[in-house]
Amino acid sequence: MRFKFGIQRLSPGLGVVLALTGCGGTAPTSGSSQPIQQVTLLLDFTPSPYEAPITWGEAQGIFAKAGIKLDIKVAMGSSISVPEVASNQVPFAFGSYDVYVGDYLKGETGSTAVEVYENIPTTGIIAGQPITDLHQLVGKPFGDVAGSSGVPILHYVLQKNGIDPTSVPIQLLSFSVLYPEFYQHKLFAAEMDEPGDEDALDGAQKAGVPAFYTPLTNFGLTGYSAVILASNQTVKSDPGLVKRMATAIYQSEVQAVKSATDQEIVTDFQALSPTANAATVLPAWHDFKSQVTGFGCFDPSAVSSILQRVAAQQGNAAANVAPASLFNNSYLPSC
Repeated sequence: MRFKFGIQRLSPGLGVVLALTGCGGTAPTSGSSQPIQQVTLLLDFTPSPYEAPITWGEAQGIFAKAGIKLDIKVAMGSSISVPEVASNQVPFAFGSYDVYVGDYLKGETGSTAVEVYENIPTTGIIAGQPITDLHQLVGKPFGDVAGSSGVPILHYVLQKNGIDPTSVPIQLLSFSVLYPEFYQHKLFAAEMDEPGDEDALDGAQKAGVPAFYTPLTNFGLTGYSAVILASNQTVKSDPGLVKRMATAIYQSEVQAVKSATDQEIVTDFQALSPTANAATVLPAWHDFKSQVTGFGCFDPSAVSSILQRVAAQQGNAAANVAPASLFNNSYLPSC
């Protein structure tokens, strides 16, 4: 679950964002020796400032130099984006690595993880008091969004800390009412991601209610909250495109963190989300820059840890799954 901006959805699963979509076909581009190819990238939720490097990179011509014109679409959760790319409905997608690994353990192996976009788990808790012990949640209503990968993560962390997950009653709500329910004291706590959902704290301040964010890393959570996935059909048919796409995303992320101005981030992100403004974008963007420090390459030891955790969450054995089968670092020169 992430920082959500209003956007019209054009189908139950996918919504097309027109601002970054070009016309079909190919055309030469300045600074590139190859024709422009329109390529679909599926987001794992409605646009968030953590994707600001993508829009900044598009505006800076990084994708054009790679021969790519982005066609950005939206899925309502990794539970949709990961199967969409695995079934080759789209060539590339953002997704929670937990969801990807979980699907892999179920035999759904139609895509390849080619790049780490966020190298930290961002899932946490917003509550009216600091959460120093997860026993504080027992018996109290906890809000989340249907399809969020945060639910199984919370269950795992509760269990890891000696708490029966069923002792924390979870209410699945639409995102539009999740935090309002919290502000009205109908929920004791709710899922909140940081970077990502900083607007939840702003909303609490405006509503005059106390609110505190506690990351689940405080209770032993590790993971990658966002990775880039390529459909195996795309990997097989056009590995050069996979390399160009992964490299352009990596360059956009690294260079945006290093040199993008706040004004550029806001202006370029508005091409994807016209309702965004500095007050909503910049707090999340600054959190992203300060917290997400590793991009690109998968760390085999981290993958092994995530594999064991996700397998435990699902009740699956991971003994026969090699961590190296869950990623491919070969598409990034930096790896």
